[in-house]
Amino acid sequence: MKRSQLKTMLLGSGLSVLGSEVLVYVLSLLILNSSHSAIYFSISLVASPIMSLLFLPFVGPIIDRFDKRKIIFLSQLFCILSLVLIGLTTVFSGAGLSLFSIFVLNAILTITDDFTGNTMFAATITLVSEDELATFRGLDQTIKSAISLISPMIGVVLFSNLTIFEIIIIEVLFETGALVCYLKLDFNKYLSKATGIQTKKNDFEKRSIIASFFSEFKDGLKYVSQNRLLKAFIIFFAMINGFLCVVNVGLPFVQLRFLEFSNSQYSLVQSAFVWGAIVAGLVYAKKRIQQPLKFVWKGNIFVGILLVALGLVPMLFQINTVVWIGMVVLNATLGFVLSGINIPYSVWLSETVPVKMQGRVFSFISVTSQILEPIGIMVFGLFYSIETGFPKLQNFLIFAFCGLFISLFSLLYVRIREIRQ
Repeated sequence: MKRSQLKTMLLGSGLSVLGSEVLVYVLSLLILNSSHSAIYFSISLVASPIMSLLFLPFVGPIIDRFDKRKIIFLSQLFCILSLVLIGLTTVFSGAGLSLFSIFVLNAILTITDDFTGNTMFAATITLVSEDELATFRGLDQTIKSAISLISPMIGVVLFSNLTIFEIIIIEVLFETGALVCYLKLDFNKYLSKATGIQTKKNDFEKRSIIASFFSEFKDGLKYVSQNRLLKAFIIFFAMINGFLCVVNVGLPFVQLRFLEFSNSQYSLVQSAFVWGAIVAGLVYAKKRIQQPLKFVWKGNIFVGILLVALGLVPMLFQINTVVWIGMVVLNATLGFVLSGINIPYSVWLSETVPVKMQGRVFSFISVTSQILEPIGIMVFGLFYSIETGFPKLQNFLIFAFCGLFISLFSLLYVRIREIRQ
């Protein structure tokens, strides 16, 4: 019985993420096929973090103020009804999804995923026992990594064989299954260990008439700004995620432009990252890190070294197969390390941030961690669009700069007293 709640959480999370990722991939294919425009496709990529940023002042305060079960129910219900409504318009119109409808659907998925995902993250501390926290984070990471690996393949198969209405109905079934799982959960199972939750309710009762969502959001920002360690790591990860965009832009450029990898070689290099993340999830689900922040700090130094190596391999070796094997190994290691960093960090957040603040803090972290990604993609896209007579050297310098920056930036955090301990 003890593990039944954890399994239900994993099943619900898996169903929701799989349905959303498959549909988002199908929508991206629809954009490319209907508009034949890279601009519209780029807009769809940038739109999600922008939507998350716009709703940031509301998501966290709503999670902290209201019953989490009700938030998830209403979020999932809104998503399901919106999907059904938009799906029915494609049947009655007979014209399929317009570009406007695609962007609206993407926005709905982004908003509802933000509410459901951040609510579940904030509720984890009362849903599982302390010794199950790392297990849940590790297995959840493994499931999400596996989904990111298979969702494009499922999306292509569905896109080639079904109408968009049928694909939307499949997503409705997945979201409904996730909702059923979430409603089975006991959100108060470990309420006694979540100190401060009763105070949270009383505070909101007193302030509910005069306090706006923006003032509550401001309280969340105040908490982050006054917590020196938490603030340092939020900035830390935002900066590093921005520089890690070099992997998303640089690796495809290197492999397809001048290494001339075959499609199968390219796909194996890309999927190696996910396989590394899957293995990390399984490993760290069984292993509790005693000094998580020190572990995160050291892990990011190693990430920088891996980036330098990814730029160096095409420079050092001329044999295509050797270069390919090297990039598979390095990309798998990168996936393992990044996933291994994320799991103990998320466990530390759940155990450290007061329950009455978790909705606001976690939603803020979720947005800030991805806010520099669109900028990073555009900047590195510009760097790689510059034509030079030495593409391998150009690639090495870009990767080396990013890797050295991440390692040196990480080394600065050894000065933080709590990390040294």
